[in-house]
Amino acid sequence: MSKVFSPGMEDADLTLLETFGEDHQVQGQTVFCVLDEDEYRYHAQTDDEEPLHGVTTRGMVMFVKRETLGFRPESGDLLTVDGTDYLVSECLEGEKLLTVTLEENRS
Repeated sequence: MSKVFSPGMEDADLTLLETFGEDHQVQGQTVFCVLDEDEYRYHAQTDDEEPLHGVTTRGMVMFVKRETLGFRPESGDLLTVDGTDYLVSECLEGEKLLTVTLEENRS
């Protein structure tokens, strides 16, 4: 089942994309998007899961137009972004925009 966010929130995120978007390599193609590590850290602070001993999680949230990416990532998919492999932990879908939470485990 697709998770969807409100139209008002999508408008704000589209403005964010248009203002701060840059070209990045996603799955070997150039994609105009926003990669936001601060947004990830903000949500990670409210996460109740205990980290595994010696393993840290680094991540980011990618804001991208669905038509630009060309597909909708699913939770559990692996995405290569700027040469680094990330696990998709969540993908919110609006009418035009995807908000994809990406995580990378490091030891």
